[in-house]
Amino acid sequence: MARREGKGDVDSLQLADERLRLAIAAGGIGTWDYDPVADAAEVSPELRAMFGFEEDRHITPEVIFSMLAEGDRSRARKALRKALDPEGDGQYRAKYRIHRANDGEERWISSIGRAFFSESKAVRLIGTCRDITDEVSMERLLSEKSRLAEQLEVMAACVAAIPGTIASLRHSADGKPSFPYASDNFPSVFGFTPEEVRTNGAPVFACNHPDDKERISASIAESARTLSTWREEFRYDHPQKGTIWPFAPSARAGRRNRLARSCSRYHGAKARRGRAARQ
Repeated sequence: MARREGKGDVDSLQLADERLRLAIAAGGIGTWDYDPVADAAEVSPELRAMFGFEEDRHITPEVIFSMLAEGDRSRARKALRKALDPEGDGQYRAKYRIHRANDGEERWISSIGRAFFSESKAVRLIGTCRDITDEVSMERLLSEKSRLAEQLEVMAACVAAIPGTIASLRHSADGKPSFPYASDNFPSVFGFTPEEVRTNGAPVFACNHPDDKERISASIAESARTLSTWREEFRYDHPQKGTIWPFAPSARAGRRNRLARSCSRYHGAKARRGRAARQ
């Protein structure tokens, strides 16, 4: 009976070990077991794949450190020394960039571990590594979006304080104009709400004075061709106010893709000048 129970215990351990192995493989987690005395480490196949190591390559902490980005190397070494310090808590945590051994690709790695001590000396350090490149990219994207949102708030406050409007003009590959962004006082200058011209800016161009339409179209085309700033002063038949003279200093945004599906985009401010001063 005792022998059968022992076999069952072994089977249970083997089953638990297999479940753990499958969970690690499914999660893309690499494991490592470092012997500080021998300065040698055993690493899992998942870790070798993560770092681009060959199957028979001897792995030590210095091999890992040599792959780290220069700015991360000293922090990773410091984290290892701290983990192996008998006076510390034995915890190892590090986040760093590597250049993979087989293809040089940069990846972000998160590594955690725990040291074991005997007679006030570290004898083993085990841990895991996880590729967090996608997570870091998402964090940066969210941070950039937050920064842009703050800038837009500041810009909106500035726009509200100036006698004019700010808008983004886009010309699609087929020449169709639109205003993806227009400030709240766009109707004061052009007589249309931002929603009305967000996907179709043709009504705005239709209100340009007949004697100025050709000049405006030509100057926009020239700006797109030369990637230069577009600046114009022209007559505009405002739907509610009659003829006004907008002044439009605009910055060319982005490079024109000269292949198919290209488009042009401009950002700028348009201020309204009094009719009496121009007529």
